[in-house]
Amino acid sequence: MLVTGMLLAGLLGTPSAGAASPTRVRSSPCAAFDTVDRQADPQLGSGLSLTMADEAHYVPAGRRPVITLDVPAPVPGATVTYTVSRRGRVLLSRSVAPTQTRPLALPAVVPGAYELAAHLVVGGRERGASCLRYGLGMPNAVLDPAHLPAGKDWGGGGAERQVALHRQLGVSVVRAQLDVRTFLADPSSYDASFGAAAARARASGVRLVVQVGQGGAAEKAAVANGSWGRVVRAIVARQKGRVTYWEAWNEPNFTYFYQGMPRDYVQSVLKPFARAVHAADPRAKVVGGSTLGFNSEWWTQFGQAGGFRAVDVVAVHPYSWAQSWEQSGVVGDLQQLCRIKTAFGAQRKPLWDTESGYKSTVEMGGVWTQADNLTRKLLWERTFGIAPGNFLTEGGWEDWSVIDYFRGVKPAALAMSTLRTVLVGRHFAGWVRTGVPGVHAARFVGRGNTLTAVWTADVTRRIPLRVGHPAIDETGAPGWAAGSLRVTGSVQYVVARAGQPAL
Repeated sequence: MLVTGMLLAGLLGTPSAGAASPTRVRSSPCAAFDTVDRQADPQLGSGLSLTMADEAHYVPAGRRPVITLDVPAPVPGATVTYTVSRRGRVLLSRSVAPTQTRPLALPAVVPGAYELAAHLVVGGRERGASCLRYGLGMPNAVLDPAHLPAGKDWGGGGAERQVALHRQLGVSVVRAQLDVRTFLADPSSYDASFGAAAARARASGVRLVVQVGQGGAAEKAAVANGSWGRVVRAIVARQKGRVTYWEAWNEPNFTYFYQGMPRDYVQSVLKPFARAVHAADPRAKVVGGSTLGFNSEWWTQFGQAGGFRAVDVVAVHPYSWAQSWEQSGVVGDLQQLCRIKTAFGAQRKPLWDTESGYKSTVEMGGVWTQADNLTRKLLWERTFGIAPGNFLTEGGWEDWSVIDYFRGVKPAALAMSTLRTVLVGRHFAGWVRTGVPGVHAARFVGRGNTLTAVWTADVTRRIPLRVGHPAIDETGAPGWAAGSLRVTGSVQYVVARAGQPAL
């Protein structure tokens, strides 16, 4: 069996109640956070509110979380009933009288993602409800939202902030976009932001990619009148010695951004772009392809037109929308793309994910499905040797983020941080054959032991274990695996000492 921080009652504390029995309520206010159309946050009412001082509601290891019920004035005859849960399992249930501002009792401090749902009850009737999600970091995690560079924004953070955050979450590719019209109006527009981001990227080992062109009027006109190369050369020359990676157009296989065949893209956009980049900065690298999803016919025509020869890095945007990579066939698509690369002599050119991600809305499965799918995507990319990216890691637009602009960390942020933490100093060493259909077990070695990431495509399986092992769940809770391991779509990490079987 697997005993994790979620299941070990002695570790988390048993569910408990206050003096008053919790009033039954119909639904959790936290559901309002995951609606397709963004809603205002639910309120307790009567001036009451839940507050947490920690930036993004994230508490690093070694500190205790503090959530306060703010009571500007007592509410006579009222009770605030609240529960704290983790992945749907209620860990603590209490009721308090809202007579004064007070810290709320919370479960034992165990790494992971939590949800506090509170209801204001007056005279036996619910008057309002509110939700607060928070996260507790695991030891050695470097996630630190409180000390990121400035630039927090609803539509995605500034370039330097993104570089810092992506490093903390183990994502090695950060893409910034340059608007051609803005540059032509004022060539200095991006100097400060790109300069700061590039310096931080060099210092932290992150690849900063600047994408130029995505179907705007200015770039379309430049391509049409033959000035595209000159425009690109001016852009790159201004950032020479700072920005190394330049991406030619966004998703040219998607008619929203580009109307034309693969050959048109290669001849009219990519090749002039590549010549201009290398002329302006011989040390710079060209990133191209950058397709939305996969289309083997498009990539074959891209290769026939000389596209692979024109780029230094092949890019793809491997979205799978509401499905996981396993369910949507992305794994097979990537294998096919690698074969096409090889057929055109580009097998040694790196493959990068410059944009992909998952929404946290209920239509896409919710916040925990986002965490599962994103973690598995990142693991698959490690096994393929793909440098990973992530779209809108922090923000609010369409709920792609793993750290919400207003609401703080989602489970996916804890999952990404956990993955980064457990894989530091380890490299992919192959797949473990479990003998159980549908179970994926990726083995990573380093740090004097073996770590195996285990998951399924959202089915439940059980695999036998020859010996007991320490285990870590997807968002960082420690546990122990012995006898057999229950495997689901939520990734688990099993650690084996040198000389022990991986599972």
